[in-house]
Amino acid sequence: MKCWRRATDRWRRAGIAAALVGCCQAGADDAGRLNTLLDAMQSYTAHFEQVVVGTAGRLLEASAGTIHLERPGRFRWESLPPHPQLLVADGANLYVFDAELAQVTIQAAQEVFRDSPAQVLMQGPAALARHFGVAQEAGEDGALAFALTPTDDRSLYRSIRLEFVDGLLKRLDILDHLDQATRITFSDAVLNPELPPATFRFEIPEGVDVIGQPVSAAAG
Repeated sequence: MKCWRRATDRWRRAGIAAALVGCCQAGADDAGRLNTLLDAMQSYTAHFEQVVVGTAGRLLEASAGTIHLERPGRFRWESLPPHPQLLVADGANLYVFDAELAQVTIQAAQEVFRDSPAQVLMQGPAALARHFGVAQEAGEDGALAFALTPTDDRSLYRSIRLEFVDGLLKRLDILDHLDQATRITFSDAVLNPELPPATFRFEIPEGVDVIGQPVSAAAG
């Protein structure tokens, strides 16, 4: 955010400095409000509906399923037929199981989620501050909305937007560098349920192709 410029007049310099402090303080406050909501969400479950729309407004993909989340680092995302897919993060590794391909891909979760929406939801304030700028926006129907801009130019995403209603995550919008927009809406959400450890364990089915190796054993 470029809210600075050189000036020869010291009063103008003082005014710009005050504006800079105000600008940065607003961003810090916005990030603080988002962190407060995320800190209150130590676990979370919901149904989701996801649509991906191309640059011409053409529907590219639609799916539905369930999400289970436990901070920090544990995540289960299950898409239902006709295109079933299961993603499980156990705190160290991410397992992606594609039933149609009979294939499991294993990657280090930290690398996959480095600047992704999942990173926002699963990690703490330090990761959020390191990877994103945060600005609060006006949401629909009284929602609290936050726009996140990646700080790394190499990020896969242009922006990520979260909306909360009564402390519950209700919507997630993602815009990538191909101008494809993903909208995920959540329903039947439950804040801080007690989730069994097996929720975030993945057992590799027999007879499937396995790509990659676990980077380490997950704790817990």
